[in-house]
Amino acid sequence: MSKGILRAFLVLMMGMCFLMSAAASIYYVDSTAGKDSNSGTSTSKPWKTLAKVNSRSYQAGDQILLKKGSTWREQISVPSSGASGKPILIGAYGSGSPPLINAADLVTNWSGYSGFVYRSSISWAPSHVWYNGALLSQASSLSGLVSASTWFYSSGSLYLWAPGNANPSGHPVEADHRSRAIDIASRSFITIDGLSLKNSTSSLVATWNGAHITVQNSTMKNAWMAVYATAASPYLTVSHCTYSVDPGYVGRDFVLVSSTTADNPIVANNVIGDIGGFVVILFSDVNNAQAYGNTMTGSGGGIETAGITRSVSGALFHDNAIFASDNRLVDGESIKVRGNPPYTASASVYHNYIQGGPYTWDGVGGWYAANSKIYGNIIASSSHYGIQFTISSNNVFYNNTIYNSPTAGIAIYSSGSGDVENNIIQSSAVGISGDSSVTVTEDYNIISGVTTLRSTSIAAGSHTVNADPQFVASSPAGSNDFKLKSTSPAVGTGASLGSPYNMILDPSGTVFPYPAVNQDSLGSWERGAFAYQ
Repeated sequence: MSKGILRAFLVLMMGMCFLMSAAASIYYVDSTAGKDSNSGTSTSKPWKTLAKVNSRSYQAGDQILLKKGSTWREQISVPSSGASGKPILIGAYGSGSPPLINAADLVTNWSGYSGFVYRSSISWAPSHVWYNGALLSQASSLSGLVSASTWFYSSGSLYLWAPGNANPSGHPVEADHRSRAIDIASRSFITIDGLSLKNSTSSLVATWNGAHITVQNSTMKNAWMAVYATAASPYLTVSHCTYSVDPGYVGRDFVLVSSTTADNPIVANNVIGDIGGFVVILFSDVNNAQAYGNTMTGSGGGIETAGITRSVSGALFHDNAIFASDNRLVDGESIKVRGNPPYTASASVYHNYIQGGPYTWDGVGGWYAANSKIYGNIIASSSHYGIQFTISSNNVFYNNTIYNSPTAGIAIYSSGSGDVENNIIQSSAVGISGDSSVTVTEDYNIISGVTTLRSTSIAAGSHTVNADPQFVASSPAGSNDFKLKSTSPAVGTGASLGSPYNMILDPSGTVFPYPAVNQDSLGSWERGAFAYQ
């Protein structure tokens, strides 16, 4: 063999070896049929434990697939990073229910303590205890353990009075133990897809110093926070997930992103139940945050961007459905743009449907907000304000439909400025409210069913009218009810405000979120959030 041919052959072999070494691998994990001594590289020879998963290193593009129908009472601590376009995937295979990572442990070895109270020795102090899957109540002391369905922990012992005065032996009793289901520390380009996670004492997924983390198509339940990102953790994405808590469980947030080095998060198309907590989606000190397509009920607030240690901008909050924010828990503002002086926050808030409740203070609130755009939203039945901005400057409020906000439809207080145009405001004490210290311009609004059209400090717009907007329903109860009749004074009478305000809700849609239509293409502009076609 000539030297040239030999050299070419060696180069070819080296290239083949490189390609083989760079090829992504798939690893399988089955909590029932697996063995950690297996290779893990086929469904017939899966690993068993998450500890085995944690013990290995992985290449970019590798997949770690958990068997559907399996349950692990362990934590994944992601050991390796992926790369751009080749994330490490933690997903599912097989058929049946999503693979479950349960951060609670079973409590066994019960013995009688006193009466119907039983005792078991455990090495940790739980925050929550479940019996047959039902959350129990925590007693304030051992002597206070006086009724069924309650528990108390003290000095290495869990005390339990089971429902129905039963002996808990032979029944699944769970106590939350681990702070996380999945821990991502100093790892990047990780995708979590199609898992079920529940019962952590802190976060179900936590990442710090982890960029480009994606959590999608997963079911999450019972945690202080479902997903928490901090430190250098930019480009977090949480999408198409569900999050809920058991009755009586109090969470804090669905997603909390809190760091000056965690910009560009996206939280989209998730469904969040009433978690009884703080703010469902909270971005603190984060630029370019996006939240869209989410549906949420309850909690103190819905979505918030906050500039705490720096001014933040670029937030986009749109096409969310937010119900019954509760000021007994926190501010009770469904969407909030909040600075912390001297820092400000800026956001574009548009095409959201906000249905308040008896404790919803504002539909959209601003505090030290600057250069924000609030447009095309439907805001109904807050307990005080449809929109309230305080100490906030250069904000615009265009083409919103605000109904049944008893104190005021749109309020701008303390200092600052705002432009209010093309809105429909119905059923408020004051249509547009402002202090003498603020500069408010208003025009082309329809205001009806109010005691006072506007504060005396606000000059009346020459095109603003006091008239029935003629919604398709006289007493609107849902988002469809705010569409306009053909005889509405809002049709074709609005001011042309340019882009992006030319995009307005399309009444051809049957359910929220509605598509948008370009008002310029219709030849005229409406007032309120809906076009008429």
